[in-house]
Amino acid sequence: MSKVITLILSFFLIGTFCLQLVSCAGKPKRYLANQASWVKPGDSRATVLELLGPPDVRMAGDATGEEWYYYNKKRHFWNKIPLLGSHLGKERLEVLQIVFNGDVVSKVLYYEPD
Repeated sequence: MSKVITLILSFFLIGTFCLQLVSCAGKPKRYLANQASWVKPGDSRATVLELLGPPDVRMAGDATGEEWYYYNKKRHFWNKIPLLGSHLGKERLEVLQIVFNGDVVSKVLYYEPD
């Protein structure tokens, strides 16, 4: 009887461990406030793509320019509670704007709109 209990306990512990490993996987987090310091005016598009990946939104600027936007929703811990989260905490949006003049970065701006 004790062998069966030991076997069940072992499977339970292994299963719990595997579920915790899987729950850590997923989309990597963005830290736009920090990543904004990685990009400097004068950097190329290729450098920005290497550092930050593809933008969430690309917009045409003036005749020779383009604007790239990276977005990140910051959610308070309470927002993650099912059914109640939307009433308990606030979501904040972070925006990283990168303006290109030709293929070169001319402006980097990080902000959180109201």
